[in-house]
Amino acid sequence: MWKQTEAYAGMPEEAVLRALVTEFGKAGGTEAMACWFAYWRGWGALEENLQKLTGRRTWTTADEERAAFTLGPRDYLLLSGPLASVLNRPGLPTPALSPQLWWPEDKRWFVATEIDFDFSLVGADEGLADAILENQEIDVQRVALEDRLDTEEPPSRLHQP
Repeated sequence: MWKQTEAYAGMPEEAVLRALVTEFGKAGGTEAMACWFAYWRGWGALEENLQKLTGRRTWTTADEERAAFTLGPRDYLLLSGPLASVLNRPGLPTPALSPQLWWPEDKRWFVATEIDFDFSLVGADEGLADAILENQEIDVQRVALEDRLDTEEPPSRLHQP
């Protein structure tokens, strides 16, 4: 789990995205593999971000409907591409969005960023999790499945006996 310091809730900072792409790439095999990216449909600058991400100039309603799915109370658009495409974001003044959910074809890891939280969760095997935890470029904490995330208490205090 990382906690952001500057970006908007639900949108990781560029440094976090770059660090995760680097660590996932080092884990081997993911860079060339197709990855899946789910973007929340409620973002105001979604179309501009989709254009930058995919290189397509227009997105029709039919295009969006083919890529749409619902998970819980949120509607998303699902795209695929190489891992590094998560870094294809427009420059200012357009807000740079990032996917709320992303994972590789082999499901080795999974990143989830709830739009109302100021952190993301990364699910990975112990080796990859340890590599991410050791990355000095981002603020990272280990969390357990039983940790509550809807509190101000740091996760390390939440599951102590």
